[in-house]
Parts: sequence; structure tokens; C-alpha cells
Amino acid sequence: MLRLLVLALRARDLEGAGPLDELQGQVAHVRQLGVDAELLIDPSQSELELKLINERYDCVFSPITRCYRRTPTGEVCP
Repeated sequence: MLRLLVLALRARDLEGAGPLDELQGQVAHVRQLGVDAELLIDPSQSELELKLINERYDCVFSPITRCYRRTPTGEVCP
């Protein structure tokens, strides 16, 4: 069975962060498809590191849609 860890933030001021309630619904839907999906909300650095060390995830996903790359002029990508 595929094991998926989804990282999320409660902070709504982070541009690109989706609504948490929608993400919870999406994780529930993926679970119905047979994926062992776990949603980790606002983890500390140590909490995240321990989870990655102790669990065997096939994939880790952070649903942030914002592009953090910069253009040659130094502007953030749209």
C-alpha cells in the first residue's frame, strides 16, 4: 500500500496555501482509494524529522501552489 505524508500549514497569510478544510477532504478521498495518507499540520522541524526517520513514506507532498523561484530581475514568479 502506498504511504503518503501531506504537510500543511494553518497560516492563511501564506500565499498559495489552500484552505485546510478542502485539503482534509482531499486526503479523506485519497484514503478511500486505498492510499495510506496522513495529514501533518504545522509540524515543528523536529516533529517532521522524527516522522520522516521513523515512518516509511513513499511520498511526501506539500500543497503550496506559489512559485518561489525568482525571475532574472529578482522578482518572484507569478
